[in-house]
Amino acid sequence: MGKTYQFNTKVTTKGIILYISPSISTDAVGGDIVNKRNLDFLKETGYIVHTYSLSKKKRFQTLLNLTSGYAGECGSSDITNILNIVKGTNIKKLFISSSKLGLIARTVKKVRPDIEIITFFHNIEIDYSKQEYQINKSVKNYLILKAVQKNERLSVECSDKIICLNERDNNLLKKYYQRKCDYLLPISFDDQYKSASTVREKTTDKLSLLFVGSDFYGNTEGLKWFIINVFPHTPDTKLIIIGKGMDKVFTPDNDRLIVKGYVKDLQAYYNDCDIVVLPIKSGGGMKTKTAEAMMYGCPIIGTEEAFEGYDLEPLKIGAECKDAKEFISTISNWDNNKKEEYSKYSRSVFLSKYNSKSLLTDFINFINK
Repeated sequence: MGKTYQFNTKVTTKGIILYISPSISTDAVGGDIVNKRNLDFLKETGYIVHTYSLSKKKRFQTLLNLTSGYAGECGSSDITNILNIVKGTNIKKLFISSSKLGLIARTVKKVRPDIEIITFFHNIEIDYSKQEYQINKSVKNYLILKAVQKNERLSVECSDKIICLNERDNNLLKKYYQRKCDYLLPISFDDQYKSASTVREKTTDKLSLLFVGSDFYGNTEGLKWFIINVFPHTPDTKLIIIGKGMDKVFTPDNDRLIVKGYVKDLQAYYNDCDIVVLPIKSGGGMKTKTAEAMMYGCPIIGTEEAFEGYDLEPLKIGAECKDAKEFISTISNWDNNKKEEYSKYSRSVFLSKYNSKSLLTDFINFINK
């Protein structure tokens, strides 16, 4: 069962926003990072902010919910709880954190048509779910695809305003649902960078490549491809993989490959690496780790997908590579004397475009329209 919390008790005439999302982990990654950012932004709008958290369900309950058409950790008990909240509370706006929660939007719209519903699209879920099903045609992924298809259409039909991350998703929204979004809000971070107090001496002559990301299929698919098709052809490199669950997916078979699981403080790893590699080949939305690498001022070599939605020049930050040959050539001919130049550009783009402070005012104006 979800829980409701009150965060903001300031006196205000604007009323209440109910924020609905899956439970946000304290070790937030990927979509959780964006959900937490959105919640933090809402707290600055002048509204009282209440939240309803959709708790993670056990495997059997998840499958049962999927067969009933629910998605995104939502179930029938959540619908009942939310219905009771909106009937008994003077809520002005509902902010739904995922387009997979269309059944919530429809339920609220039926009983409280006066509430403005705003839905945040992390990506166009139908497109993303089709990709995942093509990679792994399991019964569970088929059920997810069908539930997502139903819920996302309801999100489009029942939302007064839609927020997308980037123009690609906006175009996909138009393609699948004949509607454009009302606002673009890219991925951003609160600036956590701290200047390194000391310059660490390199303990090896090998070029240090770093990948940071959890074990979801878009990351593991790209990394497996990179390890098979690129890494053996760049012998003067070492590859460090960090991310929740990655130590269960990848087993080092030589001293050039280092794999770790979840790491709380990533700055030392970002500081020590020469290049962040992002061989992402599928997915949707924007990649949070691209912005994170820029926050730490790292050069980046990635695919077109890794840079999707980011307003930057890949050649100034590192390189964009479309195949194994380009990755191998770029890494093999890497000039580390240019690292400072790449790093300065990386950090400057983050500060001007993907630092949360630079986006907050415009977001507040959108919510208050």
